[in-house]
Amino acid sequence: MRVLVPYLGPAGGVIYWTARSYTDLEEGPKYLAAGGKHPLYVLPDWQPKEDVVLVEGVFDAIAVHQATGSAAIAVGGKSLPRYLEPDLLDLAHRSITILLDSDAAADAYRLRKRLMFKRKMRVVPLPPGEDPSSMGDRLKELLS
Repeated sequence: MRVLVPYLGPAGGVIYWTARSYTDLEEGPKYLAAGGKHPLYVLPDWQPKEDVVLVEGVFDAIAVHQATGSAAIAVGGKSLPRYLEPDLLDLAHRSITILLDSDAAADAYRLRKRLMFKRKMRVVPLPPGEDPSSMGDRLKELLS
């Protein structure tokens, strides 16, 4: 079984998709995606916000938004491709909180260094073995 997640663009239409396998019965790769360069996954919408939380994956973004109400953006991996940098900066007017999985701390600090002169940047490290989607209600305290 796969869960299909549409990426909605600024006008509300589907611009990309990704699918994740959740059973051992599914053969093939864990993730499937539309072809071409992937966009950012944005919750709750494509309207610019003062502050955003940047995470790795779609389900992390959903977890952050549900637990905190914060605008959450998924980069689609451990690092931000340079072609997505203008989109991220357009969506975050004041600050970006980087909340990558615990195994991506070095990537988070490199991204902070790269963007620190363009926006207020903060890295929030996660406990070993954790990712935003496993934190539940602890995300509120972590991000406050």
